[in-house]
Formats: sequence, C-alpha cells, structure tokens
Amino acid sequence: MVSPSPELCYLCSSPVFLQYPATTKPEEESYAITENRTGKHGNLFLCPTCGLWMLSKAERETFAAIPSKPDSTYLQEEAGRRKTSQKVLERLEKWTTKGKILDIGSSAGFFLAEAKSRGWETVGIEFSSWSKKYAEEHFGLAIYKEPLEKLAWPAESFEAITMLDVIEHLTDPKQVLSEVKKVLKPNGVLAITTPDMGSPTAKWTKENWYAILPGHLFYFSPKTLEKILAEAGFCVVQKRTHTRYFSLAYFFYRLGGYLSFMEKLGENRGLKKVMLPLNFFDQLEWYVKKDR
Repeated sequence: MVSPSPELCYLCSSPVFLQYPATTKPEEESYAITENRTGKHGNLFLCPTCGLWMLSKAERETFAAIPSKPDSTYLQEEAGRRKTSQKVLERLEKWTTKGKILDIGSSAGFFLAEAKSRGWETVGIEFSSWSKKYAEEHFGLAIYKEPLEKLAWPAESFEAITMLDVIEHLTDPKQVLSEVKKVLKPNGVLAITTPDMGSPTAKWTKENWYAILPGHLFYFSPKTLEKILAEAGFCVVQKRTHTRYFSLAYFFYRLGGYLSFMEKLGENRGLKKVMLPLNFFDQLEWYVKKDR
C-alpha cells in the first residue's frame, strides 16, 4: 500500500489507500463514451479489506458532474451495439417473462430499440441531454432524465431492469440498487455489465487500462460486485464475461490509445464494414434476481 488516507471504503467502511494519484481534474474533462485516451483519472484508492477501488467521496461528486459531449463515433457503431444488445436480451429473456423493461443509462437508445422490436414495453433513464434527445427522436422511446428514486414508479413495476456499463458511474450505487429492488417484480431480472478490476488485463495494464476513465467513480471485481449485490438483496443467477461487437475500424481507433499510429486505421471505410466480437475477459456480465 502506498499512502494511507482518512477516506473510508464505500462498501465496507475500512481505511483505503491511494494507489494511483490523479492525472486530471474534472474541470479539464468532458465525457465521451468512446474515449480512447488512457491514463486519465482522479485519485484512485484501493480498499485492502474488500478489494473495492474508488475515487474519494468528494471527487465522486465532481467527476460525476463532468459534462457529456455528443459522440459521433458511438453513433457510427450502431450495428455492433445493436448486436451486443440482442445477445444480452437473448440471455435476459431466459430468466424472466417479457413485459416492461427499464434501461438505466440508456444512452442513444440502441438497447431499448432492440428490446422494443422484440416485444418489450420500454422505458429508459438517461442524464445526457444529447443521448436522450437522440433516443426519443430516432426511436420514439420514452426516456426520463430524473434519477430512479425521483420517478416514483409503483413497486414491482418491471419484469427486467438493465444497468449496462452504469454502476461504475454512480455516486451512490447502493441507493440505486435499493431502488431497483423496489420496482423489480418478484421473478424479474436485473442485468449488469461493468469493467472487472480483478481481471488479468486490468492488472497488467494498471492505471493505463482502457476502462479507467475520468467518468468512472468505482471499479468492481467479482468479489466486490457480488458483495454490493448481496447487501442490496440480490442473488446471482448467471455470470459470464461480456462480449461486445464492434467494427474493426473502431477496434483500431481504441487501440490508438496505446499505439497512436493505429488510430488512423479507425478512419478506414472498409474496416468500418467488418464486424467482430471482442472479449478480453475484463468485463463482467451478470444476471441477478431478488434474494427471496
């Protein structure tokens, strides 16, 4: 451990230690989903007791407020993101019956558009103004900008809830999970994806791991994700690593965060037509239900 801190762990209240000092400030940042820079983050602390990584409480508030900017690269990858969504929906539908689905962090609406085409009644929550507008205008989706606890949906409203690449962005994930449990039906399912800080890729690349971003406030491992879910009253019914579908051009664009000459290949029109599945075994994809 490097530097002791008066900060306490969000998950277990033990002392935490600074591992990676900040390399940027929130006022210097704007958030894009497809950011390919590496090594930009606030002060990253590790809890040696439970293994959770986090920003300090004060930094979580300021980094969470980083403005989201329109992301044309994200929109260009619609085909791959829809295919990824299809795969998640196929797995999700094995654990519950079709009905109402809530996507927390619905972005530009690709996931909900796929769910709608499969017969789900859809609703989303998205704080990014440009993403919300895109989803509403292009897919006719119902998207709310308010947090879940302020929407006052009746208890047990949804057969399924998804938090895809979301829990790491939340200032208070325990509160959100508590609200999710309230509005999820007894036999409903919650699907979560999040970067795996315990993966070999994360350990090898350390603070330059591509999933360490200014907008990420927490970093979970299987141990800490299971802990926070269990404490919120959920049990895991399926664990897997998350596979995404992207164009080959996008793969090279993201690789440009490590090897700058690769970024040029991201502009190749031919490579944009080649789709491939990518799984570095460093993204968790879990399906959970209420613990009876």
